[in-house]
Amino acid sequence: MPDRKYPLSPRSSRDLRIGDFWAVPLSDGTFGCLQVRDLKTSGSGSLKTLVAAVIDWRGSIPPQESGLVGRRFLAQGLTRIEAFTKVGAQILGNSDKTFGAEDLCLKLP
Repeated sequence: MPDRKYPLSPRSSRDLRIGDFWAVPLSDGTFGCLQVRDLKTSGSGSLKTLVAAVIDWRGSIPPQESGLVGRRFLAQGLTRIEAFTKVGAQILGNSDKTFGAEDLCLKLP
């Protein structure tokens, strides 16, 4: 796959990769972090649906890959590409250095 340039504004879930992360502004002015944990690659919902996880990370600036090393994900659930196309979130990078309990792993069919 070709190198990607960040920040990235995906238009469909096919523009995403597992491990992509983005910032979430919090009410106190700090940032949280969400990360793509699974993608549906074909069939109904494959362009719009993804599994995102809340990463155990908080900071005064948006997350960077180096700050996510060894961080756990706390919860995960289904979301839609509208988090990017309508809300304006942008992918800031990709990390395979986060992890979570296997019993929390939600996979798309």
